Amino acid sequence: ANHAGRFLVEARYNIQWSPIDIGLQYSMMTAEIKEPNSYEIEGGPFSDGSFNYNGMVGAFIDFNGWSGGGYSTMYAGMGIGYYLGRFVMAPESGAKKVREGDNGVFLAPRAGVELFEHLRISVEYRYCFNAAPSTIGFTIGWAFGGQMLPRF
Repeated sequence: ANHAGRFLVEARYNIQWSPIDIGLQYSMMTAEIKEPNSYEIEGGPFSDGSFNYNGMVGAFIDFNGWSGGGYSTMYAGMGIGYYLGRFVMAPESGAKKVREGDNGVFLAPRAGVELFEHLRISVEYRYCFNAAPSTIGFTIGWAFGGQMLPRF
């Protein structure tokens, strides 16, 4: 895919007096397929200009507490969830049609840093079981109600 975009929201709960937090995440993503015949589902391959749209729900657990000094904390975690995919195919004729896509489970390791108690920067890899393409993503987010966690 050459072009992709993702929107996500995650509710997290910091377990008091612990370096562990848990979260529930919902995300939506779209990606344009630029390599003809590189991805195939039942009924034939995609052609150049096809799009993949999906929604994902996942549960995450993160370990916080690697202090970077000052107002930063590094974290690493793992998520598991379910995705629903839809595909808009662009056949050679130029006519577009919608096709049901893949549904299945994903596994998502991630790591990042939280700065100034609110700003979160992370990298995440989503391995999608089944036939959907796996992705790597970089995110910048804002944590509402954040606070410095105890160091362990």
